[in-house]
Amino acid sequence: MKKIIKLITALMMLMIVGCASNHDQYKHHHHVEFDKKCAYSVATHDMGTMGKEEFSIKHEGKVFYFASKENKEKFEEHMKKNLKMARENWGNQR
Repeated sequence: MKKIIKLITALMMLMIVGCASNHDQYKHHHHVEFDKKCAYSVATHDMGTMGKEEFSIKHEGKVFYFASKENKEKFEEHMKKNLKMARENWGNQR
């Protein structure tokens, strides 16, 4: 019985460590907004433009991708307004 408990404990620790080691990476699927589409494009009603990892930011625990440095900067200038618009547009298309 003790061996089974030790085995279960070891397996649980591996699962926890595995998730924690990937938690801060942008690719972690639970934290990516808009399916990696450009957040600025989504805010301006363009749902098809893909973002690029090199122009991504982390905000409020979520990762946002942008098609260009310019789109990222425009989005960040009015973060609250753009985030609201992007989430509304994204929700309306579903």
